[in-house]
Amino acid sequence: MAQSMQMHQALENCITEIKCKIKLRNHPPVRNVVPLFITKWIDYSNKYGLGFQLSDKSVGILFNDHTKISYTHDRRRVEYVATDEEVTRYQREEDVPPALQKKLVLLQRFTQYMDKFMTEGGEIKKQRTTSKQSKNICVPRMRKWLRTDKTIVMELTVPLLQVNFFEDHTKLVVSQESLHKGYLITYIDTSRRTSSYWLNDIRDFGCTADLYERLYYVYKVSREFAEMHDNTIA
Repeated sequence: MAQSMQMHQALENCITEIKCKIKLRNHPPVRNVVPLFITKWIDYSNKYGLGFQLSDKSVGILFNDHTKISYTHDRRRVEYVATDEEVTRYQREEDVPPALQKKLVLLQRFTQYMDKFMTEGGEIKKQRTTSKQSKNICVPRMRKWLRTDKTIVMELTVPLLQVNFFEDHTKLVVSQESLHKGYLITYIDTSRRTSSYWLNDIRDFGCTADLYERLYYVYKVSREFAEMHDNTIA
């Protein structure tokens, strides 16, 4: 809840204090940061839950029973999160116990389907660097999501909030890639080109009407998400 509210307050500050909403061009994009974002997703909540793939190739499912299962980016390790948020890591698929086999099979099938039949939802410029302590860092997990007739909104644990707009297939991602510089806004346009801007730069230098319209929508939905419980499927 605190993470979601902090993000909402940062967006509110930008929307309130932004210098210009109708610039002809955006501020030069950030070049030295490779943002994480959701590239593919499958809504199978009528039976199982929501599956998704990230730009670092990790895969996860938020099940309807509020448990979660994930592949690490190299697809070698499996993480399972129980309803009490206890995380269990398995170094190999063979180590996953019989009680979780059905969920592991669903993870395998969701992954195979997304790899084979779905295109990337945005331009992946280069591999994200992985720290030496990566084995001790949890795979980003779905915290909550909401689907409307116009958008799907997804929040991860990293923190990251992403809105996919169905009409034109654009996407806006708010992520915290740097504690020092604050939040990063990543805009994925109709051609799946990816551009990232620091939220504080958008506030100080303004942005195009195209970007502002989507940023304002994300700001409004971020308030709703800040008040929702984790593991929510709406």
